[in-house]
Order: sequence, then C-alpha cells, then structure tokens
Amino acid sequence: MTSRALAALGASVALAAVASACSSAPADRLEATTPTDLASAMRAYVDDPNVGRHALERSLVNRDNTYSTLRLAEYDEEHWGQLPELDAPAAPVLVSETGGPANPPPAGDPAWATLGAGAVGWSLDELRALGERAFFRYPLQPSDTMPGALESADHAGVWQHDGRFGAVWVSLPRGVVSAAFTCATCHASTIGDRLVAGRNNADLDAARIYANDGATAVPLPTGASLAPAWGRGLVDVTPDRIDNPVAITDLRPIRYQQNLHHAATLHNEPVALAVRIETLIITSHSEAVRPPRKIAAALAVYLLGLAPTTPLPAGEGAAVFARECGSCHEGEAASGPPVLLSAVGTDPAVGTSPDRGTGMYRVPSLRSVGDRRRMFASGAVEDLDALLDPDRKAAGHRFGLELDAHDRAALLEYLRGL
Repeated sequence: MTSRALAALGASVALAAVASACSSAPADRLEATTPTDLASAMRAYVDDPNVGRHALERSLVNRDNTYSTLRLAEYDEEHWGQLPELDAPAAPVLVSETGGPANPPPAGDPAWATLGAGAVGWSLDELRALGERAFFRYPLQPSDTMPGALESADHAGVWQHDGRFGAVWVSLPRGVVSAAFTCATCHASTIGDRLVAGRNNADLDAARIYANDGATAVPLPTGASLAPAWGRGLVDVTPDRIDNPVAITDLRPIRYQQNLHHAATLHNEPVALAVRIETLIITSHSEAVRPPRKIAAALAVYLLGLAPTTPLPAGEGAAVFARECGSCHEGEAASGPPVLLSAVGTDPAVGTSPDRGTGMYRVPSLRSVGDRRRMFASGAVEDLDALLDPDRKAAGHRFGLELDAHDRAALLEYLRGL
C-alpha cells in the first residue's frame, strides 16, 4: 500500500475513533482522542502515554473479562510503563546443510542487529519499513524448545524461505541466547516459492514447539494451560485453563476488521491496534519487559498496509455473495460488526471464554480469503471448498450450503477474487 493510501486509511479510521470517543468518552478525556492522520496518531501514542491508555479503554468490548481487567490494572506508567524496553540484538535462524537450524552466529557477527527504532523517522514509509523489519525480526516470545522442534522432519510446520526459518535467535541479558517466535512465525506462510506476509501459517504445530514435541504439558508465559496437542494452525494463549485453541489469524485484512480477536474482544482502530501489539509482547515476555512503543506503532502501520485494495470482483458470483453472505460481510471490507454466537452456531468455546469472551464472534473480513486455510474460530474447516461443501461435518455457519452447483461455483470464484 502506498503512503497516500495509508494516510487516507489513517484519516478514515482515526476519524471514526474520534467520533466514537466524542459520543461516549467523558468530557475530561476528549483531549486525548487520536489525531486524524496515521503518522501523527502513532507519534501521539508514542509520545503521550495517555493516548494509548484512552485507546485501550475505548477498545474494550467486555471490561469484565480477564483480558480487559489485566490491562486496565497494569497498562499505565506506574505498572507496565515501568518495565525495561527490549530491543535486543536478533539474528535469523538459518537452515543448515542437514535441514535443521544452524547454530547462532558468534558474538560480534554482523547478523546480530537491533531494530534501532529511535533512529527511524516519522513518515509513513519509514514507519512501515521499521514495522516490516520488526514483523520478521522482533523476538515476540523466546522459546528454548524451538531448536528441537526445528530439528524434526517437518520442523513443526515452521516455514522455510530463502535459506532461513520463520524464527530468530535473540541475545538476551547476561549472555543468554535463545530462539524466539516472531510475528511472522505464525502470521506468514509460503505459497510455492513466495513468502506471504500476514497469511496465517496453517501448518504450524505450535503445541509441539511449546511442549517439546508434545511430550509434556507446560504453562505458557501468559499462564495458559497447554494441552498435549492443539492441531496444526491452532494456538491457545488464553489463561482460562480451558482447552480452547483458535485458528491462527490471517492478518492481511486487519485494516478491514471492525473487531480484533475471534471473540470480538477489541474494537479496532490504529492506536488500539498498536496497544494490542504492545500488550501482547509484554504478556508474551511474562510481563518482564516491554517493546519500545515506536516498534508497536510501526508494526501497526505495517499490518494496516497489508490489506488488498483492489476493487471487489464483479460478475455472477457478486449477486450470489450479496444474497448469501452480504448481510454480515458488508461492502468493500467484506466484514461487519460482531454477531451473537448463536447466530453462527459453531463451537462457542472461545466466545464464552472468561479470558476474552464477549458472547459474540467478530465477523472476519473475507478479503484475501481465497488462499486462506483454517476456517471458523476453531479451525474446524480447512478451506473455502470445505466451507461450502454441503456434506461437511463441521457444525454451524450453514450459509451457502443449500446452493446448487452452479451458484456454488460462482460464489467460490467470487470469494477467490477478494
């Protein structure tokens, strides 16, 4: 996406956030509403802690679940704001001649590098470039068991591209070197010889990585309980002690999402997205460190730029889509406001979770859905063909299953063009 398109996006989304705040926020908090261009909004978030705090408060759909109560208690300058910033040297995990992970580079090797966010300017292009580097290089969560999983025959589904794995080495304090997940470990995947940023990694066996190939159940840094196996493309990071893994999210259409998380836990706008990224990194590091806020801001800008901007397809399938899907998946975004769990009828576990539950599901944007895998919050459906298969076994979301063969083919062609 170009800088001009990102600026237009920032203006439209941030203006919506300001309008929402002006209708619901107390009068003494209106001064902290977000500026109307994206770069200025992100700079305000970085420079003024109140901007992030107010964005967090506006974004919470259910203020009583565990996700919300933790952040309301800790996301301020007296608590998480006092944590040391982490921008540690990181290096890519290269593929060795045997197919497993090569050893970490020696100390002093130029492969080790920090992101150096402080030296980056404030234009959208500069922020987006920083966000792209952070997406592939920032150590989102250290993992001592990652190298063992990469040694296995299928590398636990971690992608390989251009001689590297979808993970990094990170040099931590006191001389500790660890492997680490990045955003791209879960939210990038290959199609042929292309690596597609934002596309969910439907082959990733995260439980095997966390639990050393599933040998034991271990606690995640967030406090979640890990079952011996979740299944590929699924992850459970909720500290509700309930086994309710969800499909790893396709981040490409995040610009179009009205809500974040499968359970519609958060209203989506640019600063709220940056706060969501910042707090995710904090909890993934056991609340011991926080990222420089400029890195969280840059990641948000980068993710907002991944969305397709091509016009919606025309043709026969458009009419079928409007009739069968358009009441929920509306307009250019092919998305919409959350819906009650009962309206969908799929497995409601994540929507009723005491951690993130709201009693609703977000309506996922169908932009880029053509090559997406793991449908439904639970990942119970493999892809579009399985979604519209009238004989599928997965319960719920019956929309489109009564179509005749002609209309089904037209709808599939339309969806693949989104």
